[in-house]
Amino acid sequence: ALFGLILGNVENATRAGVAGAVEASVAAMRTHTRCAVVQERACSNLCSLTYLNVTNSIRAEDAGAVEAVVAALLRHTGNVGVQHNACKAISGLTFVNMPACNRAGIAGAVRAVVAAMRGHAEDEDIQGQGCAALTGMLYGHPNRRHAKNMIRVWNAGAVETVVAAMRGHPESEVVQLRACVTMCILCSGIADDDTRRVDASAIEAVVAAMRRHAELEPLQNHACATLDFVTAGSKESRTWAENVGAIEVLVTALRRNPLEAHHACGALCHIVDGNKVNKTKAGIMGAVEVVVEAMQRRVNNFNDIEVKERACDALYTMLSDNEENKARAGIAGAVEAVVAAMCRFTGSASVQERGCAALYALISYHAENKIKAENAGAFEAVVTAMRQHAAIESLQSQACEVMRFMIGGNAKYNIQALPQVMNGGNAKRMQAGDAAAAVAVDNAMRTHTKEQRAPITGLRRNT
Repeated sequence: ALFGLILGNVENATRAGVAGAVEASVAAMRTHTRCAVVQERACSNLCSLTYLNVTNSIRAEDAGAVEAVVAALLRHTGNVGVQHNACKAISGLTFVNMPACNRAGIAGAVRAVVAAMRGHAEDEDIQGQGCAALTGMLYGHPNRRHAKNMIRVWNAGAVETVVAAMRGHPESEVVQLRACVTMCILCSGIADDDTRRVDASAIEAVVAAMRRHAELEPLQNHACATLDFVTAGSKESRTWAENVGAIEVLVTALRRNPLEAHHACGALCHIVDGNKVNKTKAGIMGAVEVVVEAMQRRVNNFNDIEVKERACDALYTMLSDNEENKARAGIAGAVEAVVAAMCRFTGSASVQERGCAALYALISYHAENKIKAENAGAFEAVVTAMRQHAAIESLQSQACEVMRFMIGGNAKYNIQALPQVMNGGNAKRMQAGDAAAAVAVDNAMRTHTKEQRAPITGLRRNT
């Protein structure tokens, strides 16, 4: 009766909480530990009582609900109803609740959930709720993962279990989405700990999910993030990703305008970095154009800067030493997009430095892109970057490289050639701001003496 009253009704759930329903449910579970029916229904009640109800969640935690639910999981391993509802209860009790995550980890919830998923591999609901429970225990805080539970999940073999769920239920959107969310959280720290990197089967499962459920945007977003995290960790993982068709699904995801475009750009950047074959393949598949499109979108949310940063990174890696991709980028409007990003986010040193790197890849030894850069105001954008971020040596060096190609195109690739290029007979006619450019370069060379091997002698307009 209680379940019917509170299901989907926040007001009734609040009234029930005040009346002691949470404590009563936990007490019933402790008193009737052997009765599967009581355990299943009590878990269902706890799910409904605590859903979007912070007060009832606190009551449940104080009453020992987490420990009671874990005990039910461990005692009734063969009962599908108990396993499903207990996993669901753990998911709700622990999500963004650090104290509950602590209690779940100590009580052995991680291994209990993994055992439930392994023991009922054919049950779609248990697989989906099991992934959700793992996610809940990992997601102890909106901005922070639960470190100890992260270790517990890895040690329990959860990655293999989640991958098995994805392979066993390829058509289920719920299983695939929740599994991708779990994988995303698990892999979020993978680049910092190479010993925990996932294997080829996990990457293959994520790519297969992206290909099969191309219209499911939340899945695409979390899968892109997973590939971003995984491919940042090792060259081996990048090879695995490319072998199972990651470039293709990332291009498709970007073309469909995912919310997390920066992760798709990041994954592409990792996979093609230093790999001429993958650069060519990415270009043929349309990766250059979709990355430019991602830059051109104006997203009014917190990750817009990150999209611009990661897109610039992807352009730099795809265009370096690849003339075909440079041409594609120029036609797609990459030069104008990079300059626009630099002009919009002048205060972001990261956008400015990465923008300079992308400009360098675009215009170096490419006459058409150089003309586009001149017309788009790239010279002025680079000078502004140098003036506003004078203390950042790497930015100054990259900016000077861009200016060198904008001005003359000399063959040497080092900053000490800049004074001679800028004073040489083949320097371009500069637009307004020559003096500012001279000051910016002079300051860069005086401030970052490690990069300086020749004194600057001044900049003058050549007519």
